[in-house]
Amino acid sequence: MSLIEYMYDINNISNIETTIYEEGFVEKANGITDKLNCFNFEYIKSLKVDLKNEYQMIYFRKSSYPSDAFLIRMNCRKSIILYRNKNETKLLWKHEGIGINAELAIYDNDRVFISQKGNLVPLTLKNDLFSRSMFSKIIAEILDYYSMKNSIYKDFKRCLELNICCLLPLTIEEIGVYHNLQELFHNKYPKTEKLNYNFNKGDINLSYLAVKAMSKVDNDCVGILFQYCADKAKQGCGQSYFGYNPFGRFNDNVKILLGKLLSDRVLVSAKNTIIDDYINMCYQTKTKIRLKYTSIKKIEEAHNALVTKILKKGQRSAKSIVSANTRYNNLRKLLPKKFEWLMTEERLALESEMQGNCVVSYANKVKKDKCQIYSYVDSQGLRHTIEFNISRNKYHCVQLLSKYNEDPSEEALQFVAKLLDSPENTIK
Repeated sequence: MSLIEYMYDINNISNIETTIYEEGFVEKANGITDKLNCFNFEYIKSLKVDLKNEYQMIYFRKSSYPSDAFLIRMNCRKSIILYRNKNETKLLWKHEGIGINAELAIYDNDRVFISQKGNLVPLTLKNDLFSRSMFSKIIAEILDYYSMKNSIYKDFKRCLELNICCLLPLTIEEIGVYHNLQELFHNKYPKTEKLNYNFNKGDINLSYLAVKAMSKVDNDCVGILFQYCADKAKQGCGQSYFGYNPFGRFNDNVKILLGKLLSDRVLVSAKNTIIDDYINMCYQTKTKIRLKYTSIKKIEEAHNALVTKILKKGQRSAKSIVSANTRYNNLRKLLPKKFEWLMTEERLALESEMQGNCVVSYANKVKKDKCQIYSYVDSQGLRHTIEFNISRNKYHCVQLLSKYNEDPSEEALQFVAKLLDSPENTIK
């Protein structure tokens, strides 16, 4: 049985040109005629489908890709394409949502492709469409089919059940080259062969992030890293526990994993700025990250040592590092003049020296317009360092701290909160 035949069978597709079934859709056909004005209504009637009583709402139109495909759509956001040309057969699913337009093609030789920017490319399991129920259902069916030939696909199906997608950048076909996850990881990443770690029992995404983190941590901490991942895999901790972005940069996700590991080791329940800054400064100064800390105080000491290292770097530019068309221009209008915008590396370094914090290490974030830094002195003369970012078209205060990262004064806290609560707080 080919993959196409398997998909016909389990989806009750008895005739590729007339029938489609998708569990869970019940659509009334109210207004269907209006929707069909630009379509071939005579063809719809030739399908002998009762639009008023059918389980799905079905209508037809010519698809722009491929040119001779036809589309049976079940509603405006979820749809399926079935396609056959004269020489070969394809089963082509199409899913459309807000900002989504994707096509999945399965060929007679069982190869699976996905459309990206108008081109068909081999399907990988790292795709944001997997978070859509219909698309994930189809992928699960494809993996079930491949699992009959190679049990390694069962591991990837479990990964997708726990996570939005699989982080390993492998195509469906590349996965099948290996018999199990241990063989896969040892072959793709030879440095893992000496590890005392069972990849077959680990979470695929955590294992991948741990492999990528190996070069960032001290050699005597690699064992701690993989043991942590093994423990979390046993507990069933996936993407929702760690909060990594499955479609983001892998370096950012590695930082999230290492931050969570250190937070768990020092028993810090909430996201900790000191830990995040320590990891970011290790990256910035190319310092190996220590994972053996058992108290937040020890991490603070390592954090402060890195600040000193960065401050000793030498003279810094007094030229503005803030883009002229920064998204934070309206924030300057929102804040009173006594809020000083720290726009140069020189001023960020001075703030670090005065306040005993690591804001000097935020220069790259400021350059990339990911945040902006202000300094504010309250009526009692207490200086505060403030980090602002943007979320949902509004400015937000991410950090508001006084000297040595101590809590802010109540005056500063309430003043900043009141300013950001203004109706003028919007990106223009």
